[in-house]
Amino acid sequence: MSDPQPPSGSIRLARVAGVPVYLDRTWLVLGAFIAWTGWQSGRDLGTGTGVAYAVWLVLGILAAVLGHEIAHAVSARILGFRVHRIVATLWGGHTAYDGTGTTPGRAAVVAVSGPMANLALAGLGAVAMATLPWPASQCASSFMILSRLLAGFNLLPGVPLGGGAAFTKDTVYL
Repeated sequence: MSDPQPPSGSIRLARVAGVPVYLDRTWLVLGAFIAWTGWQSGRDLGTGTGVAYAVWLVLGILAAVLGHEIAHAVSARILGFRVHRIVATLWGGHTAYDGTGTTPGRAAVVAVSGPMANLALAGLGAVAMATLPWPASQCASSFMILSRLLAGFNLLPGVPLGGGAAFTKDTVYL
């Protein structure tokens, strides 16, 4: 079910539904920027809080991106497509699959599955925000906002975003 060669410069993180999941080295640039931003946001509450918030944001964004891409992969597999890999990159991530035999409807299902997964993750963040004490509720709030933004951004009508891919027949990367 997977490509024999992993993407150059990437680390294999896991396998989900038979599909290899990779972290590209370029994602480390994004992770460093997110960590710095998180530390800047939390450092007024102390160094430990700043570091904890930075780590939380890096892991939260990685979880939101991979959740999004895993949803693309699972929906593509359910529709009978051969899924090659999921890769988290500097630009977020992508799912590579063979779209041979696709129809506009099937492409749309695969395309919108990622943003729908992000909306579900935002819902989990909202529940956690409402039930957890501070500072965990603040972390849940940031995860909820991030997941909503990722869903909204990916529904914009431009390829390779889900909104654009939902309207093109030949989508291979989302």
